[in-house]
Amino acid sequence: MTSLERFRLASDYVRTKQIRKLFHIALGATTKSRFLNGPLYLSVEPTSLCSARCALCPTPSEKLERSSKYFPLNKYKEIIDTTKSSVVHVTFFVAGDPFINENLCKMIGYATRNGLRTFVSTNGTLLNRQTIRELLETNLDELYICLDGARKESHEIYKRGTNFELICANIRALTSEKRQRKKPFPYIFIQTLITRYNEDELDDIVKLGKKLGVDGVFFKTFSIEKGYDENLAKEFIPRKRRLSRYEIVNGRVKMPEERNLECHYTRTALVLCDGRLALCCYDFNGEYDVGNAFSENIVKLWNSEKYDNIRKRMKRKEFEMCKEMCGGRSNRNC
Repeated sequence: MTSLERFRLASDYVRTKQIRKLFHIALGATTKSRFLNGPLYLSVEPTSLCSARCALCPTPSEKLERSSKYFPLNKYKEIIDTTKSSVVHVTFFVAGDPFINENLCKMIGYATRNGLRTFVSTNGTLLNRQTIRELLETNLDELYICLDGARKESHEIYKRGTNFELICANIRALTSEKRQRKKPFPYIFIQTLITRYNEDELDDIVKLGKKLGVDGVFFKTFSIEKGYDENLAKEFIPRKRRLSRYEIVNGRVKMPEERNLECHYTRTALVLCDGRLALCCYDFNGEYDVGNAFSENIVKLWNSEKYDNIRKRMKRKEFEMCKEMCGGRSNRNC
């Protein structure tokens, strides 16, 4: 965050009387981590259900190796109460679309009232007028709406099961309502997954974002998990090498050997909608036995020898999932 962005955010918190959030801006995550022994970030999965069927997404409900559920509101509040002394912000997204959970706005509101910054990512299909009205009352900090093209064809070929025109209309309705109410929050961003079908539309997506009234546009490269359809992956990998995590070598999909991403999930507690603690967003089935936040105290779990060792192994990229998704092994000591 730049100094100008920090100043803007602080000013908006003063305007909306969210003074407690200024603590996070002033102190910062790095400083806070030195004094408070708990997760800095909390990621919760409001639901594992989704209204979209994205081409390379491994987490539509029928593909998950766990039952589809909704995050119980009472358990969520218990987790916030337990972790709010150390947590800086809460992200609402893992496998499904958060707005399918009818309690999402209540979840956001509870976190913001406890002085936590909040982030939501959605495919935008469920942003009807009633949801927009409720959302604008939560003081949500940032909303990311997935739009994977500047045209219907380029968006819907990847975001299967969604309607480009509907999402654009929903974004326009949200930004218009926000302006009419003179609400500084949430900051609204379009998030675009770069594929072969939209790699030449990036400037047009920015122009579309301006027309829709959003605060900015983010571009991200897509990832492919184990068991993926290689032919399907090759269809979507951008031709421009700089726009992809992968390259095609001798007809096979390959991640460059020099790729070695830092893992921020070593500071994040990620809770699936059934209470299981997952390693990271790639551990969408909760395959590793970390613990269950519904039946155990999440801070005690975080400080246990078992969880501490897991995070050290994640940092060194000793899990196969870490090696496959984030590159080679790190040689740094914990």
